[in-house]
This record gives sequence, C-alpha cells and structure tokens, in this order.
Amino acid sequence: MDTISVVIPAYNAAPYISETLQSIFAQSLPPVEIIVVDDCSKDNTHAVVAALVQNHPYIKLIRAPRNFGGPAGPRNMGVKAAQGHLIAFCDADDIWHQDKLKLQMQAYLTSRPAIVGCAVKNFRQEDPHALLNSSSVNCAHKPVSYWTMLCKDVIAMSGVMCERSVLVSTGFFDEAKEYVSVEDYQLWLRILQNPALRAVKLNSILVAYRILNTSLSSNRLKHMRKIRKVVFRQLISAHGWVLGLLLQPLVLIGYVYLAIYWRWLKKGL
Repeated sequence: MDTISVVIPAYNAAPYISETLQSIFAQSLPPVEIIVVDDCSKDNTHAVVAALVQNHPYIKLIRAPRNFGGPAGPRNMGVKAAQGHLIAFCDADDIWHQDKLKLQMQAYLTSRPAIVGCAVKNFRQEDPHALLNSSSVNCAHKPVSYWTMLCKDVIAMSGVMCERSVLVSTGFFDEAKEYVSVEDYQLWLRILQNPALRAVKLNSILVAYRILNTSLSSNRLKHMRKIRKVVFRQLISAHGWVLGLLLQPLVLIGYVYLAIYWRWLKKGL
C-alpha cells in the first residue's frame, strides 16, 4: 500500500504553522504521519506544534541538533525519519487544498512518476482557503521534462510529492549555503537527469504559497543568480564542459522565454 509522509521544516514559524497543519489535518486522503523538524527556532514554534501533538499523535516533532541556516537540512532529517513510501513536502507557512494529497495520489497511481507537482497560487493578506476553493480541481496533469526544468523551475516545493526511495538514491537535498532557497530546484534536476525517472504536474491549484518579506526567495535578483548557478553546474556535471557550455545560452534563452510567457503572454490569452 502506498502511504504518504508529510515533511515540514520549521524556523520561527509560530504565527503560521498551526494554520498550515490544520490544512493537512483536513486532507481527504490523510497522510500516515506529519514530520515537523524545528530548526532551532527562536520563537515558540516548538511549543505550538507540541500542543497539537496531544490531539494528533501522528505528528512527529523533531528538534534539529543545530540551526542549519536553511530548509535543506531539516528536510533531509524529515525524509530520513519518514516511514511513508511517498514524501509530500510543505513549508511551515503554506496552505493546502483539502484534496491535494488525494488528487496527487490519483495522478501518481496512473503512471508511477518519481515526482508529482501541482499548481500554486501566491497570497499575502488574502484568505488562502478562498483562493484555493475559487476554482474546480481534478487530477488532470501533464509531464514535466528534464529540459523544461532546465529552462524554468515549474515545480513548487510545497506542491511536491516524491518517492522516498528516489530521494534517498539521489542523495537528498544539498545542504550547502550557496543553494539555500534553490536546493529543491537543484534536487529535481538531479532526479530528472535520470531518463528512467519522470515528473508530472497537476493543472489544479492545490497550494496557497504565503509571500513574506522574510521569504528566502523574496530577493528576486539574488534568487535568479542562484538559479543561473544551479543551471550552469547541472549542465556541466550532467553533460560535460564542452556540451554544457554550448547548451547554457540556449537554456538561459529558454528560461527567459518561459518566464515572459507565464508572467505576461499567458495572462493576455
């Protein structure tokens, strides 16, 4: 039987993590466990989650031995502690549609891809539940290729459900400081460079992604520089220096095109 473990890295997430967990408690397909890894928070994140454990014993609350300075380390701790066949990742301030796991499981069972993503909608002050319930949802999905991902990261972290065995065999998230905020993108590329492993993405919006001024990816210029570094290193490591250098301009052009398409052209269609 395919079971799902939810992994949530948490750092100073006390104002939001209860609402995040409530959206997971309400899932029409419940996970077998929810693993919250507290990255040595300085606020009362640990106490907030510990209070919820009393009524939800399938929450596993883990305190990291040190602050990792980014979510990669806590995520890796959560994956290693997980019992589920599938890992669903969620950030500590995001909100899920009640049918997220059910629809992703339906998509997974159709062809057993390594990664199942979904559409995500950003929010700040809006009601996330109203955003998620404003349109109909279903398990219709499309393939996401390695080359598409090289041109643009179209798989959002809080929307990912991935086979645990694939995460383990690929080597987990890279915990280096230079990859903070792009460690997920780097891992998806490493997974998808294996032609035997595939990804699909549900068309439905199943995650409300909270935008905060303190979000790790809020500095767009710095984030884009990190993306460029990930793409360059991926091309070199997977395809060698000569082919990697030849492909880099084409991939970056594709990245710019897709960014323009999704941000402006598609809105006008």
